[in-house]
Parts: sequence; C-alpha cells; structure tokens
Amino acid sequence: MNTQSKKIFVVVGIVVVLVAIGVGVYVGLQRSQQVLSPGSGGFPVVGGSGSGKGSVVGGEGSIAEYREDDEGIIEATQLQKERLSQMSEGDAMFLWASSQSGTSTPALWYLNQDGEVVRVLAQGEEQVVTTSSFGVPSYLVQNKDGSFVAVAFEGGTWALFDTQEKAWEELPQNIVSVAFSPSGTQLAFLEKGDKKTSLYTFTLGTSKKALIKIATLAVEDVFLQWPIAERIYLTPRSLSGIRSTVWYFDLNKKTLNTSFSGIGIDLLWLSDGAHGLFFSYPTPQTIDLSFVGENGEILGSLPLLTVSSKCGISLSATSTFFCAIPYQYTSSFSVVFPDDFLMRKVFTKDRIYQGRFDGSLVQIVPVLNITSLAIDAASLVEMNGHLFFINRLDKKAYRLQLSE
Repeated sequence: MNTQSKKIFVVVGIVVVLVAIGVGVYVGLQRSQQVLSPGSGGFPVVGGSGSGKGSVVGGEGSIAEYREDDEGIIEATQLQKERLSQMSEGDAMFLWASSQSGTSTPALWYLNQDGEVVRVLAQGEEQVVTTSSFGVPSYLVQNKDGSFVAVAFEGGTWALFDTQEKAWEELPQNIVSVAFSPSGTQLAFLEKGDKKTSLYTFTLGTSKKALIKIATLAVEDVFLQWPIAERIYLTPRSLSGIRSTVWYFDLNKKTLNTSFSGIGIDLLWLSDGAHGLFFSYPTPQTIDLSFVGENGEILGSLPLLTVSSKCGISLSATSTFFCAIPYQYTSSFSVVFPDDFLMRKVFTKDRIYQGRFDGSLVQIVPVLNITSLAIDAASLVEMNGHLFFINRLDKKAYRLQLSE
C-alpha cells in the first residue's frame, strides 16, 4: 500500500469512529430521555395510555387516576407561578417544616453545607439559628411536627436538633440509621456492634434519656422506618440489580418478619402508616412503582417514572404524597436507577405531581407543571397546604402554596 492510500485509509477510519461515537451518544441520550419521559401531554405514563380529566392510566393493574381541569390549564399554570416562591437566600442542603402555635403556616428550616441551622422568617429573610461542629450534613429525617430532626454527618456522627431549644445533642456512636415514631415523640436507632446490631428506642424531650434495648439483629446496611406504632421496618439500601428483602420488627410480639422483596427496592410510607410507595429497579434503566399496604400486599401500579429521593409525603394529610417527575436531564449517558440519583451524578428538569389515595384509587394531579422554570426537586415535604422543596439546580429552598 502506498503512502497516499495509507493516508486515505486513516482519514476514513477516523471519520467512521467519529460517526460511531456520535451515533452512540445520540442513541444513549434518546434512550435515557425515553426512560425518563415516555408519556404524552406532560403526564408520565408507564404502559397503556390516557391523559386528561378522570382517565385511568398505567394500563392493566394500575391504581392511578389522572385528574386535570382541561379547560383551565393555562390559568392553572399562571396560578402555579404566582404561588411558587424562592424562600431561602443561602444554599440549602436539607430542609424541614415545623408547625407553629397560633398559625397554620409552617415554619421553614434548612441546613447548609457548613452545618448551620437556618430559619426562614419570610421570603428572602432568614436567620442563622445555630451551627454545629459535626461537619458536612449527609442525611436528615424529621419527626411529625418538625420539632426534632435527626441528622447524619459525613464523618459518621448522628445528632439530634431540638427546634424549641435550638440546640444540638450528639447521639451514640456507630449508629446505622434512625427513625421517628408515628407520633413524633420517640426515636429508634440501630447501633452497630462487633458482630451484631442493636435496636434501641428512647423518648424525646426528656432530660435523662432512658435507652430501651428492643432487640439484637443480624443486619447492617439498612434504613429504619417507623410508620405505625407496633412496627419498625428495616429496608436495605437501594442499589440497582441487587435483590433484597424488607423486614419489619413487631414491637408487640418481639419478632422479625419479612415484608417486601424485589430488586433495588425502596419504600416511602405515607403519614397514615397503612399505605406506601414501593420502588423497584429490576434493571439499570427500569423503574417499577407500586402502591402497597402495610402487610406487603401490592394494591396496584403507579405510572410515575421517578426515584424515592424525588418523592415526599404530606405531614398533615394522611394519604397524600408528592413526586417530582423528570422530563429532561442534563447528562448524555444512560441513567442508572437509582444509583446515579443517590450519588448525585445526574441533574434533571421536573414536573411535580400530587398523589392522594381516596380508598380505591390514587388521584394524581399536577401541581407544578411549568417547563419554562428549571427545577430539579429534592427534599419534598408538605404541611398544611405548603409544599417545600430544594431546587438542586440553584440550591435554594422553595415553597409552593397549594391552596389559598
């Protein structure tokens, strides 16, 4: 082969490689966008079809009914804009809402990267209440009325913050996970030992906390949830492709029992403690979301393509939840559910929907469906008609007023 032929061959080879790379990126992007937003009319339908007022969506086995005022979509969108407010001036990592005496309007609090507790006094007005020496916060869970929050920090420390006393209290070392009781007056935690893990509870708001050892269990990497008084659930950390089982400890019978099983599973219990969202990720690009009962029964499927970290519950309405549904994301690779969300490797643009169980169907209504606003919602929590969330794109805390 002469020199000129070699040059032509090299050039053609480079062109073929570049074309192949371009096609691969395009296909990967299209595939991921289809996974995140397969529906039409702004509603993310999984299987079947249907959108508009009163239509059942999701195909056979679905428990969801989609409701929207078809005649007032433009007016509703404008109203959503008017009721959406950026509340924080600083950057928020985690937020929570607490009830206030004398008013139904909840107070808004958030933690920043420095571990400072900030209370939002009004839109654009805030106050640093206190700080901590524990480092960067990595996880937060609040009790029912927001009077206490338990926070994990990157160094491994867990601490309890009392919103009334405005003070931190460090919790015992080697804690794996914590959960508040349904009444919000007790805290359960798992403490890891040399060979096994111990489950403890104690009552909040007492000067001398008497730790009650409930059981010793052969578990490690799990999340605690305490949706009803007699049951504490132990959910394995959700990872794509890993089959696992959810267990619950019966506080009355002192027994450990199996509940839900699946691949890459996660649970979010509603405030009633009797119903929840069961997330499963059978493959890296697949999401199965079911509406379940307390005894492990699947009541029906839900056509919401999202992960548990983008959903939250109402603290004041017992059978209501909210989920942010991605319709676009900023990465060109295929998203791995739920891993890429847990590791914050992907950013999205979301619509937010409300789900309410009426005893037979889950009524799904769009509450924030404004594509002109770039919102990647996390840390969703609702109290008394106020939905709070953090927009990961600008790191600010927002409030959506759901009703007058």
